[in-house]
Amino acid sequence: MRRVALVRGGSVVFLVAALATAGRTANASGLSNPFVGDAHGQPELANPYAAYFNPAALGGITGTQILVDGTFSLGYVRFDRSAPLSPSPSNTAANPNYPLYVATNTGTNTAVDSGGIPFVGAATDFGSRVLFGGLALYAPFGGAIQWGKSSRWADDAAVPGAVDGPQRWQSIGVVDSSLATTAVIGARLAEARLSFGVGFTAYRHAVSLTKAFNSDGSDDVTAPNGELKEGRVLLNVSGVDFGASGGVYWEADREGKVRIGASYTSQPGFGTMRLKGTLEQRVGITPSGTTDVDLLQSYPDVVRLGIAYRVSDAVDLRLHGQFVRWSVFQNACVVHSGDPCDVGGDGSAPRGQTAIIANVHAAFNDAYAVHAGVGYWPAKRVEIFADVGVDSSAVPTQSLGVSLFDSFKIIGAVGMRYRVSDHLMLAGSYTEFYYLPVTVTGQVEAPAPSDVPVANGSYASHLMFANANATVMF
Repeated sequence: MRRVALVRGGSVVFLVAALATAGRTANASGLSNPFVGDAHGQPELANPYAAYFNPAALGGITGTQILVDGTFSLGYVRFDRSAPLSPSPSNTAANPNYPLYVATNTGTNTAVDSGGIPFVGAATDFGSRVLFGGLALYAPFGGAIQWGKSSRWADDAAVPGAVDGPQRWQSIGVVDSSLATTAVIGARLAEARLSFGVGFTAYRHAVSLTKAFNSDGSDDVTAPNGELKEGRVLLNVSGVDFGASGGVYWEADREGKVRIGASYTSQPGFGTMRLKGTLEQRVGITPSGTTDVDLLQSYPDVVRLGIAYRVSDAVDLRLHGQFVRWSVFQNACVVHSGDPCDVGGDGSAPRGQTAIIANVHAAFNDAYAVHAGVGYWPAKRVEIFADVGVDSSAVPTQSLGVSLFDSFKIIGAVGMRYRVSDHLMLAGSYTEFYYLPVTVTGQVEAPAPSDVPVANGSYASHLMFANANATVMF
């Protein structure tokens, strides 16, 4: 029997590896992606989601499990841009075109986007209570947004760029996708009910951004002589990076009533990522060609901790949180292929440094999230679960923009899981992220090369996720 289980478990892991390889070219989409799986994806819960949340928690699984999960996301963002703006020194209120400049750069625009977020995972004990392993494909970072058109300027030949809305200097459309494949191996100390696991992850990142652009960093629409000045920039970059994770999982009593999990996930690329691709620019109506560029940026590492307590056969209480070191994301820097990004703490370049094409001085803050959840079994095969939490903002006011939007979030989820048989479980849930509205009034331009037009104004957003998943057990 043990030999059969070993072969069976190995075959399942190989199957998920094939699915992960086939899926690596897909783009996870949605307005943003703070969501992986349903509310059972936590460091203290033993299921295939643990390949991402805590590799050691796979040690709590008996036999083999395959989980296929899909999430439909729907997101809404509203931005009302207001003064002060970012005109060039020559663009003053004395210019005849100044009222047109203000009108095309202020006002409201919205974006409503939908998409899908995948998770495919498998875990097995290989027929042994000592070793365990797993494999998962998922989308840990990223999102997509396409802003609506401004019908007011749809047929105005004098200012053709204004149709893309007042937020266009920050973003017209952006896709930031990340697809990860994680392999897990771990060991369980059976008598101590203690498991240790490590994960090794390959990430494929891709970024595509379209925005309005002026070579002087301003948001001027026309030159003083009335000639069209506003241009466009299109960035397309991608790359592959690697990371690692590790964790511990402990069942404090023999009945498994108390379960504690803790994990650490490294930065993708263990530091600064270098994504390679092209940059196309057009200044006014004059194309300037395509340049080979690199995008340098850093994603965070994450610490997670959770505890679950099975109060009775019918009730399981859960508490979990995470610390995300977003402070490593200081700049999103575009340079000529192979060049460094040498900028100061304020986003400025050293005197005489001209190699940097553009930089967004993000200066993110570390962030945290705390959640409390419950599982309730009104019948033996039916679990009703809920989760509520808060999530702090990583983006400081001086960096806030429509392509770098975040605020303090209130999160709620509710769902049901039904055990159809000893070999199949089905689940569905709904989750909503409500972002507290933010108004920015005192934003100022950073020094070159980080002189992006300011994004003063009011922001509002919320995200909705509908999740369905199936777990096969044998």
